[in-house]
Amino acid sequence: MINYIIATILALILGQVTAHLIYRLPEIIVDEDELKKVIPTLKTGFKWNIKYSILFVILFNLVAYFVQATFLKYLYMIVISMLMVALVLDFKMQLIPDTVQVVLLLLGIIATAVDHTNWLGHIIGLITGGGIYLLIALFSILVFRKEGMGMGDVKLMACLGLIFGIKGLPTGFLDFFAQADIIFTITILAFFMAAIVAIILIVLKKTEHTSYMAFGPYIVIGTILVMLFGTEPFLNGYLSLCTGLSDLLLGWMYK
Repeated sequence: MINYIIATILALILGQVTAHLIYRLPEIIVDEDELKKVIPTLKTGFKWNIKYSILFVILFNLVAYFVQATFLKYLYMIVISMLMVALVLDFKMQLIPDTVQVVLLLLGIIATAVDHTNWLGHIIGLITGGGIYLLIALFSILVFRKEGMGMGDVKLMACLGLIFGIKGLPTGFLDFFAQADIIFTITILAFFMAAIVAIILIVLKKTEHTSYMAFGPYIVIGTILVMLFGTEPFLNGYLSLCTGLSDLLLGWMYK
């Protein structure tokens, strides 16, 4: 019971901190005229905004219920608050402030210090998370001559890789995927959700296939889902989907 009480109190506090950061950080990043075009209802000073606190009460209590380790419960709650800032600002302005990245980096360092026996796994997680998205960004620039992945997404995934780390030192290529299951599950979920949304928007003619779409929100949602439910249900679902599609394709080819 005490964990739920603490989770609710933290939700009320961090909900207001998150709202404040969402409304104040853009002022530091862009000029005032440009800012008003993006967020015309920008608020100055500290304003109470209950919607984030209500959302966090739900999410934090879910974390308290599903996550077993006490340290991880409260670490994840702070991570979620920073991820929410990244989600909203990336969705509205297509940028993730460095302030958010620095806080997540510090949380990653704390997680590494607590899990000091697997410190190398956290470093590998940082390199893996950032490296995957950096390669995607470079590939897009070299092949398609356009930005396919922003550096904000690269830094965000690097910080998350440091926070989660990998389970241990891999002994082979396939074992590496198993040990880094959290990083790869977040990536799979993010691309899957982004693809679905993009297809829906194109079909509804709400956007063009060449339009840029913020990817950070999908990383955030995928991360929160993995925090709450782990990797197994999503990886099993992904493997089942791949198996079903391959069987369907082979059946069509033979037919």
